[in-house]
Amino acid sequence: MAAIAGEDFNGFRNYETWTVTLWLGNERSSYERWKEEARRLWDEAGQDSEVIAERWSREEKTELDLSSSIAEAVKEIVEDVREGMLRDLLNAALAVVAWHEVAEHFLADMPEFNSKKQR
Repeated sequence: MAAIAGEDFNGFRNYETWTVTLWLGNERSSYERWKEEARRLWDEAGQDSEVIAERWSREEKTELDLSSSIAEAVKEIVEDVREGMLRDLLNAALAVVAWHEVAEHFLADMPEFNSKKQR
């Protein structure tokens, strides 16, 4: 059930984005995994040549890398589902997930990320 165009779903772009964020954040081990990954990518972004050259901000680089990492991990789970209708439906739902919003959720508690992003 997707939200009506132009509306959001519990603060997220759509139901699919909210659902992925909810499931990744509800289980403690998953939540901790993505919080640690967010921290690791933040630290790495500080040494990235594109960030140093100011082509990307550290916040942009971290968010991009985290959203890619989350999307890849979730899509790997779908690979375990046998071919057929269920897999097609899962892929269709994942195609509309706003991965950057999922990443923002895990970056939201990092004071250094938020203080610079608001400037």
